[in-house]
Parts: sequence; structure tokens; C-alpha cells
Amino acid sequence: MNLQPALDRFGLPKVEQSCVDDDPSCDLKPGQRGVCSFHVAVCLNNSDPNLPLCQPAGIGSVTVRSPQPLGVRDTTLRTALTQDLSDLQGALSHLLDPLNAGAGYANAPPLTTTQQGFCSAPFSVDVPVTVRLTRSTRHSVSLLTRSINGSGRVALSRLKLTCKSLPAL
Repeated sequence: MNLQPALDRFGLPKVEQSCVDDDPSCDLKPGQRGVCSFHVAVCLNNSDPNLPLCQPAGIGSVTVRSPQPLGVRDTTLRTALTQDLSDLQGALSHLLDPLNAGAGYANAPPLTTTQQGFCSAPFSVDVPVTVRLTRSTRHSVSLLTRSINGSGRVALSRLKLTCKSLPAL
């Protein structure tokens, strides 16, 4: 999660977040030019008071669909995606049980219906700065997971992070 994430019209964090390189309000590694570092956390099987009809039904499995560094030509972006993929997969297997915090980040899916509010520690997602060499060139990192709950229902969760270059003076 960003330090100050952009919010949607319901006051919830948007699924697309952007940051300007070196902006300390959102770039958690100011001074490291050319990349924005976003802190994110993975949370599974949560109740959300903003979505009262959506109740946790356990999590049977979670797979990472994105980022996928294979086939990315830009070496800077491929390197960042490889690390981001590793960190996301690691977060999914290191979740904190809010009822047994003393056990540390030791839990992973599957989670039962009663195992709610499991979250990872915040981890860094590094996104290279946007480069506009052509109209379609953008450097964003999308985190996409596919989960299957205890009833077999499939859900996709997505977060898109973009790092923008400093405006030219």
C-alpha cells in the first residue's frame, strides 16, 4: 500500500496507483532515481465493512498470474519483475494469523472460513520509471492473483503500479 494511496469514489484504495519518481509521499526509496518503490501487503479472507455482502468463505488456493518476467525484453523491467514476483509469492506463504500473532508470519493457504484477516508483512514492489519512447511504451507493474475459495468460487485481485518520471524543468 502506498503511504497515501489514491482513493476511488467510495473511499477505497484504487486498483491503479501511480507515483512520481522521488516523491517521498509515495516513493519509499526517494533518492534511488529511475524507480519508485511501493510498499504493498497481501491480505486474505478479510471482512470489509465497505462490502457487507462479501463474506469470507475460506481460501483454498492462491496463484500468482502477474507479474510474469519471462519474455520481457527490457532488462531493467525484467529484473524488477523477477524480484517483484518472488516477493509476492513469498508474501502469500508468510501470512500473520491475527489471533496468534506470536507465531509470526508462518501461515499460507488453504485458510478455512474461520481463519480471517491473514496478512503479510509489507513488502517492496519496485517499478522502473515510465519511459515514453513511443506512444505505447509504459513501465508499470501489475500484481494479479487468482484465488479459489472454499466453495470453489474463483476471484481475481489486481493492483497496477506505475512510476512516472519527474517533470522536465
